[in-house]
Amino acid sequence: MKTSQISTRVTQADADFLATLTLEGATTPSDKVRALITEARRRREELGDYKGSLRQVRELIGPATAAILEAENAARTHSALVLPLVDWMAEALAFALSHVPSRASGSAEALEELERGLMDRSARFAQALLRLAITQRAETYDPAVVDQRIAPVLALARVVEEARRAEASSP
Repeated sequence: MKTSQISTRVTQADADFLATLTLEGATTPSDKVRALITEARRRREELGDYKGSLRQVRELIGPATAAILEAENAARTHSALVLPLVDWMAEALAFALSHVPSRASGSAEALEELERGLMDRSARFAQALLRLAITQRAETYDPAVVDQRIAPVLALARVVEEARRAEASSP
C-alpha cells in the first residue's frame, strides 16, 4: 500500500498524552497516530452494522461493567437489575446506531423497523422489570427499590388498560 507523509503540530499536552498512550503494536508517535487513524476508521465503518455497533458500545461500557462486577464481588452482593439494565442499554443503543436511516435512504419502512426494534427491546426490559416486582423484596442492592418505583408504573398501566377498554366498548 502506498503511503503518504504528513506532518502535524500538536500541543505539548497532546504530545505528552501520545507519549504515554499505550496501543498494541505502536511504540513511536508515528505508529500511535497510524493506530489511532485505523481505530477511527474502524469505528466509523462499524456504526452502520449491528455487530460492530454492539462491539463498540460494549467496549465503551466494558470498564464500567467490570467495575460493577468487582464492587459486587468485594461487597458480596448482587443486583438482578443493574447489570441486566446496563446490558439492555448497550444492546438497545447498538440496535439504534445500526438502524438509523441515512438521509438519502430515510424511508418510512426503515423508520418503522427502527421503531419496532426499539419497542421490542423496551417491552422485553419492561417485562424483566415486572418479573423483578413479583415479590416486594427484589434481588437488588436495596431490596425495596423495585417495589418503591414500580407502583407508579403499575398505576399508569391500570389507567392505560381502562382507557383501552373504554375505547373498545365505545361505538
